Amino acid sequence: MVATFANPANFGPDGGSGLTFTIEDLVLEAGEEVSVDFRAGYFEDLTAFQWALQFDPERLEWLATEPLEGFPLMQEHIGIYNIGAGEIRAVWSQAEGVLVTEGEGVCRIKFRVLQSGGKLSEVLALDESEIPASAYTSVFGESKWY
Repeated sequence: MVATFANPANFGPDGGSGLTFTIEDLVLEAGEEVSVDFRAGYFEDLTAFQWALQFDPERLEWLATEPLEGFPLMQEHIGIYNIGAGEIRAVWSQAEGVLVTEGEGVCRIKFRVLQSGGKLSEVLALDESEIPASAYTSVFGESKWY
């Protein structure tokens, strides 16, 4: 099962396509280590994105965050300074746009499950309270995430 964090129909001035990330939804079992791969939807001419991910630190313990091979995201684009509060941020940009293919892996976040019950999608959420989730093209076209 895949949980979608964004609906591409909501993006762009004409309702065109926008950047989406999907994850595999999992049932949480205490003691398990889970790897959450963030996979992007098709996006042409991507030059930047930013997002903040909130997780429940009482149910998940963060272990690692790593970029996935093939996408130009690097470790320094991922912020974990507020990890104790359950927050991970990503801010990435480059001068030339890239073509993101459907299902392309962008980053992986590893957690240890602290409490059984429920699904991964119930303990992860975009948090726009301090950083809006957005993606940009090389002509500064913005795609807002909802």
